[in-house]
Amino acid sequence: MPYEVINKEIDFKQYIELVEEHLKGRKKTGALESEADFLTGAMSMFVFLEQFPPAHWVFDIMSGKSVLDREEKEQPLHEGHDYQPTHDH
Repeated sequence: MPYEVINKEIDFKQYIELVEEHLKGRKKTGALESEADFLTGAMSMFVFLEQFPPAHWVFDIMSGKSVLDREEKEQPLHEGHDYQPTHDH
């Protein structure tokens, strides 16, 4: 089988970061013609490996937003707040 990569463990977080860094580089150099086309090509690898692409790639494209303008926050919504879930109805 010519696609030996299938048998190796893939770090999808690293793949996502590399794609987004390459996307930034293409925009910076003026080589980016379509962010949606670029990300769709990157998402095809997820389909090939039977994984789901990052949801923000899909929804940002659909809503006309740029992935490059996104500010990722790696903390849960309630972290740093005095949030106490209640079950009062």
